[in-house]
Amino acid sequence: MQPFNMFTFLLFFLSIFAIFRAEAFFCDFETDLCGITQDNSDTGDWVRISYTTGRYEYRRQNLPLNDHTFGNSTGHYMFNTRRQYESIFRLVSPTQAVQSTNNNTVMCLQFWYYMQGNTAELNVYLRINSSVLGNPVWSRSGNRGSIWRAAQVQIQENSTYQVIFEGSRQWWGGESIGIDDVMIINSSCQARDDNHDVKNVSCSFETWNLCGYSQDLSDDFNWHAHNGATATIGTGPSRDHTLGSELGFYMYVETSVYPRIEGHKARLISPVWTATKFEQCIEFWYHMYGSDVGALSLYIRPVGSTLPASPAVRLVGHHTNIWLRATYVMNLTGSFELVFEAFRGSGIYGDIAIDDVLIHDAPCANKTKELIAEPLEFHKADCNFEYEDLCNYTQDIYDDFDWIRKQGPTTSRQTGPETDHTYRNEFGHYMYIEASQRRAGMTARLMTPILTNENTNTCVFFYYHMYGQRIDFLKVYKKDFGGGLPVDPLFVRHGNQGNIWKSQKVDIEGQTEYFQIVFEGSVVGNIYGDIAIDDIVFHNTSCDKVKVLSVFNSTTDCNFDDNRNNASLCGFIQSTSDDFDWQLRNGSTDSTATGPSADHTHGDTKGQYLYIEASNPRRPNERAKIVSPLIEPADHLLCFKFWYHMKGEHVGRLNVYRRLEGSMRSEWLWTINGDQSDRWIEAMLPINYYSNRDDFIETNMRIILEGVIGTGHLGDIAIDDIKLESHYCFPSDTTVVTLLACDFEAGITKCGFSQDLSDVFDWKTFNISDESQPGFVNYAIAIGRQNNFAYLNMAGRKKGDLATLATMTTTSNGTQRCLSFKYLMQGDVQQQLNVYSLDSSEALGLIGVMPNKRTSEWKKCQFELPVDQDMSKILFEGVVGFEPKGFIALDDVTINIGGCIIATTLPDNNVPSKPTVLGNDGIGVAAKLFISFTIILIFLILLAVGVMGIRRKYIKRAMQTDIRENQANIHFTKDQNVSSDLAVDNPHYEVTRLDTA
Repeated sequence: MQPFNMFTFLLFFLSIFAIFRAEAFFCDFETDLCGITQDNSDTGDWVRISYTTGRYEYRRQNLPLNDHTFGNSTGHYMFNTRRQYESIFRLVSPTQAVQSTNNNTVMCLQFWYYMQGNTAELNVYLRINSSVLGNPVWSRSGNRGSIWRAAQVQIQENSTYQVIFEGSRQWWGGESIGIDDVMIINSSCQARDDNHDVKNVSCSFETWNLCGYSQDLSDDFNWHAHNGATATIGTGPSRDHTLGSELGFYMYVETSVYPRIEGHKARLISPVWTATKFEQCIEFWYHMYGSDVGALSLYIRPVGSTLPASPAVRLVGHHTNIWLRATYVMNLTGSFELVFEAFRGSGIYGDIAIDDVLIHDAPCANKTKELIAEPLEFHKADCNFEYEDLCNYTQDIYDDFDWIRKQGPTTSRQTGPETDHTYRNEFGHYMYIEASQRRAGMTARLMTPILTNENTNTCVFFYYHMYGQRIDFLKVYKKDFGGGLPVDPLFVRHGNQGNIWKSQKVDIEGQTEYFQIVFEGSVVGNIYGDIAIDDIVFHNTSCDKVKVLSVFNSTTDCNFDDNRNNASLCGFIQSTSDDFDWQLRNGSTDSTATGPSADHTHGDTKGQYLYIEASNPRRPNERAKIVSPLIEPADHLLCFKFWYHMKGEHVGRLNVYRRLEGSMRSEWLWTINGDQSDRWIEAMLPINYYSNRDDFIETNMRIILEGVIGTGHLGDIAIDDIKLESHYCFPSDTTVVTLLACDFEAGITKCGFSQDLSDVFDWKTFNISDESQPGFVNYAIAIGRQNNFAYLNMAGRKKGDLATLATMTTTSNGTQRCLSFKYLMQGDVQQQLNVYSLDSSEALGLIGVMPNKRTSEWKKCQFELPVDQDMSKILFEGVVGFEPKGFIALDDVTINIGGCIIATTLPDNNVPSKPTVLGNDGIGVAAKLFISFTIILIFLILLAVGVMGIRRKYIKRAMQTDIRENQANIHFTKDQNVSSDLAVDNPHYEVTRLDTA
């Protein structure tokens, strides 16, 4: 509603003046009732009121916030009050005499009404010559939303009459009816759609004059009003959108009539309307069915101007045999016309139709142009609301307010969830209705995309949260596409259900017609009434066969054979951010020379597995993802195991990701690509550790399996027997995408490694069978299958001598890479093994310094290389310590695509320690600590020596002073028992002063 201003005031009175001569009666209720009286025989009264004057007395009755005349809170209107539980209240107009103008006795009653509440009903009667009421000439019932709506009634009488407005309702605390701006005009009504909107441009095309829409005389052919099917089979609608029947009318272009040719245009022009504010929503329904359909464009043309160069909305080609909705946000003010232009396609199967054109004084529900796509398969309506597109769910524009996508707690305390259900943290999203600042009885509806289940029973599984002192209703409906909301919901829940997420299943019977699932939440006018939903999943079976495992635990074993688990894929869900879906299958796939012929569990054609079909319409690099249930933290290593089958010359890639709760980034754990022959292969991955930290992952996670289509149709990929086990497991010894691998069995240069010519000495290859070389006996014990490795012998070298070994150049292509190697160090504690990366610009970056623990065991270390380094070499630099003794050994250097995995040489339930990482100077932490300690020690020694010297000087001076004082005392002693001569003659003796009696 817009506030009152002088422009609105003048515009209103100018419009009144324009029709003054034709006006027989008008009342806006601003000063009085204009002669309208209460009917004393009813059970309730109307009251003249404004929101400002009545908001406290009638606060429980959903007062309109603004009147219609001025659109503000001080404007007046008529509003119902109640005397008892069931109330009927009537207003009676003054007696109206027939005004004959040019022998015309047709008049038009116009008024605006407001209706809230399911039991509200408003009827209009004409009482002729003070007779009984008879049947109503106009009637509306039910909740019409919190807006003023226009209505008009054609009056054709030859005698006096009275207009009677009768409102009725059962009082539930939120029912309300209001009327405003009643007018009788001495002319016929100009058709407008009083069911949906307030603008004269809005039209359902059910009236003979088409709401004032007109044909463009400068185009090639015309639009036609029509009901039922069009003349040509295979194109055009069979019923209208408004009524959903063959009796309802719509506008369409017939493309089969001679002399229509490709490129011909037909334009339909709306009446002029004035937009006085920004963000008005233009909505229309369109039907574009047929192999030869051309294009439909909507232009918004300023009055007196030519057609704009670009349309506001343009729709091209076949859009399936259903009515679809399009909306557009109007961000202009002024006077405009809508121009619908149909472009004839290449043949006769190209009829285009429109219906139910509406303009709303509010933004569109999604605040953008919304074009509903083709009907989707049922599982494509699965949604966890983690993406802004809401999985193509839409807000109902005929409700009172919208559902809100939310993270974390709602705005009101003691109501609503604290977190979402999917990730159970403040980063996950859910949908909810905000009960604050709402009036009782207001509803919000969220609708799925258009669905079809092709006569197959469907189960809708979802989670809801209803916590608060004043929770109202959550209802779930199945609405036939193009039809209205049914009377009876499929699911109803009311009141406080506790501060938890609860699950619910709803059965949908199979049918051939398109439909939508509608989630409706309502409020009671109290802030403690937030309702939320999350994790909606559609299952292709009845609900009694659906078993959803919300948590994937160590007892879970999914072989896709259990009928109950199959309905939910053992709790795994299809991702909505991919291109297509995984499918359940038994036996062979549809294409020969690819895919398994039996499952892995039983090895027969009865057992089921999950697979991706690479045949048409799939294209290279299209992806299908399936997401595991929640995996909770554990204080021991978890092993994720599954079997995969990748047979075919066009096989693409199978990836495994890990997504931590609260993170939007998926970590690449494992990958394999290409033909792996006709066999099932087991994959094992330890999943709950940090690769660069000595502890377990302490947050919830999910595992994502992604199949990627290869270069052709012979590329089916299958998985089976997914398990999560509570123990350490060695990562699968399968082919991964390896950029570099060197075990030095063929020497250093054969691996593509090179020596740095600017250093002091070189790395050499060691063969453990050669007894003349240093004895690395423990390597044979640790590995037992390899003989050669690279090493540096420090004997005879000087402190600080360097030897650098460089790998071949590898390319990241923007993907994560993992560097892995084994090393062994013995000898001086200060010798170092440093690892660097050298990029294409010769920039040197320190990766890490290997700690020298001087043990006889080989250590495995892994580093994830920088993604932003497109091309790089890895440098291994050995540095001689203080004493020229010992050695450094290096083996099994690999660089793989993907994130790092745990070292395979560690015992069960242990995690590798984090390597020491230093600054750019390359000095080890131990060296830095040693130098720092030495400097501090020297400083303390010097300080102690200085203090001792000062102390000695002080003591010496104190002793001299004491001696002089003692000598003086002896000279003046009066002790009779001591000879003064003795004291003088013996000054070097210690003299003791004796006490005298």
